[in-house]
Amino acid sequence: MKILKSVGDPVKAGEPLVVNEAMKMETTLTASMDGTVESIHVKPGQQIDKGKVLIKIKPSGEVKDGDTKEGSAKASLELPPSRLQLLSESESVDAAQAMEALGAYERFFDGYTAPLGLLKRVLLKLEPTSESGPQYKQAVEGWATGLLKRYKAVEAVFQPAYQRQWGYFLKTGKVEDSRFESVLKTALQLYGVDSLEATPARDAAVKRLYQSHEQSEGKRELLGILLQWIPKHEMNSLREVLAGVSRLFADQGQTPFLTQVEETVARLREKGSDREYLQKLEEEFAKIVGMNRNSRENCTGTFTTSDRRSRVQTTAWCSRRWSRNRARLASLCW
Repeated sequence: MKILKSVGDPVKAGEPLVVNEAMKMETTLTASMDGTVESIHVKPGQQIDKGKVLIKIKPSGEVKDGDTKEGSAKASLELPPSRLQLLSESESVDAAQAMEALGAYERFFDGYTAPLGLLKRVLLKLEPTSESGPQYKQAVEGWATGLLKRYKAVEAVFQPAYQRQWGYFLKTGKVEDSRFESVLKTALQLYGVDSLEATPARDAAVKRLYQSHEQSEGKRELLGILLQWIPKHEMNSLREVLAGVSRLFADQGQTPFLTQVEETVARLREKGSDREYLQKLEEEFAKIVGMNRNSRENCTGTFTTSDRRSRVQTTAWCSRRWSRNRARLASLCW
């Protein structure tokens, strides 16, 4: 491990930062943006594990304490921090406030900054309840699907398998690997960019994409709260996108977040099986009730003889058949 920069050094996008040697091959890691080296988390010659943070870069133009309110607003969520603070302190949140707050989390997942602790406190107030009604629950389900898709699209770009392609793209603006090209285009489409051609819009989207990745730990904490809601409120439409997130990170080793995702998928699958069983039970119940109704009608129709013994035998037959059906109902419920 060779470290080519020091804390405080200015760097340009594509400039070499670290040279890592593995299996007698050297890999040069480059800066993903213009900025300043904020911190270094490794030492020369140190062996590193997969996924370890090596160097953090502070983007150029980042808002500092004491900057103007106008500049701070550009780097923050469109929902002002004061508004978030007001929501976190209120005893209840109405539907309009809740929908406004949900939009703020989308901005955070797109790479805008906001205090994580504040976001977590507000999120706890946005959980659907019986009083919020089915429309709000449906809106939250669609919103959660969008957040998970955003998270998956952004983090797919920064997978270890694409590290070399990402550095090459930042240095040259070109893509060599067709799979990485598809992944990168999907991520940039979140920011309204459909082409990889060098434009100011593309450059701004790439910067925001990297900022979103820098906040991945915070996003996982927020998603951890959201994952607790999904089985509780039977948000079954999220099962497919959750399975996609699980597959994306499957080769990176087990993490607490990945474990929670897999457990959520398992609980949704289990609830789905229970629902299918209850549906079968209801169908069988309706069938048996129909059979009993027909049996009673048949019994009534046989009471045409004046022979007392025939009447007793017919009544016994009806009673036995009714008892058998009641036994079948009992067995279905166990």
